[in-house]
Amino acid sequence: MRQVGIDNIEPGMVTARHVYPPGEAAGIPLLAANVTISEGILGRLRKSGVGIVVIEDDFSQGIETTPPLTDDTRRQAIVVLKDAFQAMGREDGSIGHQQMAEVETVIARIMVEVASRRNLLVCLSDLNLFGGERMQHALNVCVVGSAVAKQFFHVHGWKDFRGQRREDGVEDRMVKLGVGLLLQDIGTLAVPDSIRDKHGLLTADERAIMQQHPLLGLELLEGSELSPLTKVTIAQHHERYDGSGYPRGLAGDDLHDHGQIAAVAEAYVGLCNEHLTDGRAFQPHEAYRLILQARGRLFRPEIVDAFAAAIAPYGPGATVQLSDGRYGVIVGNHAKAPLEPVVRVTHDRDGMMFDPPVEVDLHRSRGRIRIDLATTGLPGDRGIGPKY
Repeated sequence: MRQVGIDNIEPGMVTARHVYPPGEAAGIPLLAANVTISEGILGRLRKSGVGIVVIEDDFSQGIETTPPLTDDTRRQAIVVLKDAFQAMGREDGSIGHQQMAEVETVIARIMVEVASRRNLLVCLSDLNLFGGERMQHALNVCVVGSAVAKQFFHVHGWKDFRGQRREDGVEDRMVKLGVGLLLQDIGTLAVPDSIRDKHGLLTADERAIMQQHPLLGLELLEGSELSPLTKVTIAQHHERYDGSGYPRGLAGDDLHDHGQIAAVAEAYVGLCNEHLTDGRAFQPHEAYRLILQARGRLFRPEIVDAFAAAIAPYGPGATVQLSDGRYGVIVGNHAKAPLEPVVRVTHDRDGMMFDPPVEVDLHRSRGRIRIDLATTGLPGDRGIGPKY
């Protein structure tokens, strides 16, 4: 299996997985697995806003991609999240007991599925298969944050009111964290549409209003049954370790672990989201490096370490170009060296195929070969040309 951008799909390619419409919740795929893509099908996929299709071909035989969530859990999360936003969007809206129970149930499922990955790192390239702009962002943040939290609590436990580290009750704390991760941007509902939906740079006044959305979210959720652990996640997801964040400019020990986990997850996903970066989104490996560079400055060091151990910038099936110009497909990752995966090299720098392909372990190259950029396809795919 490998991932191909919608603009790089060639008629005749065969789907390896179901293709769902962006933001879908009904569970009905636009296109089933094992279907040959025609020009007509490709046109319908484009009109539906599909960005990436997972295909099966000779270059990717034997490469298995493992989405962080099952289709069923993903669909349920989209339904629950949409319902929560719709409930809060109504006048005097609140999330009632039954609805909060549904949110916690889907969060518990997400936690179980993330934990079941064992040594498999969570890859944003897999998460990008989710649909719907706002829903996709929220789910991505939730899954990334859950993976980081799993690693952090495994190594450090959690700190009680006496300042002592404990390891009991982690599952319950992770669910409460997950609820906050999923609902952290619900305060944007209280931001005027002209600001929330604006494309391009905000003015200073608009930015000041937008930066209040964590506190606005707590106000919107005031009548809902929220744990203090959920509230602190929402309140602090834009705060920074050095005090440069918002809305309160908290720093250092004034920041809760949940808030810092949310901050790292939101920053990473946000850096890769073109809608939040004025169309200048970073590639996942670039954003990954930026988070690591912010260790001890913008984010608590231990949480950045957990991020580095839980998240991989390249997922199996993603396509890349190496520093020597060759193209290939990611086969697998090293848990302790996620920037140096195993790559199946398929084409030379001029776009000529290797027959057979050559698998290169970048970790063993000791820095002689590295990934230069992530691509949306391989030479021969529509729109992907050789490097001259």
